[in-house]
Amino acid sequence: MHILLNHMLSLADELNDKKLNHKLSLEDELNDKEGEDPISFDDANQKGVWKEAMKDEIKSIEENKTWELTELPPHKKSIGVKWVYKTKMNLDGTINKHKARLVAKGYKQKEGEDFREVFAPVSRLETVRLLISLATQNN
Repeated sequence: MHILLNHMLSLADELNDKKLNHKLSLEDELNDKEGEDPISFDDANQKGVWKEAMKDEIKSIEENKTWELTELPPHKKSIGVKWVYKTKMNLDGTINKHKARLVAKGYKQKEGEDFREVFAPVSRLETVRLLISLATQNN
């Protein structure tokens, strides 16, 4: 994972150096159709909108300190990562945004061998609003 993450970080640096425009080019927008999200990194890396989405994901990982790079303990195998791509659409069918996620291949892990506990706190904005509303109503 260390080598792959370094590759992804160098990709982010390369993209930053090129200062890609955040707006979709007309060609990219015409070529992007619903249901035609890239399946592989090589496919996505050929289009500016997906490069920008990957750069945004790396930036988010760094800002949120999602991952911490460490030395791999002896006799342990690293866990691979992969990119997942999704075009988010508006209700009227127009493109809202291109989303890229860098995810760990956790399905290759064995409980007790590769990990002991799982802790992934995630809250949706709707849940937070509901809790605030309930707290307000109940003093």
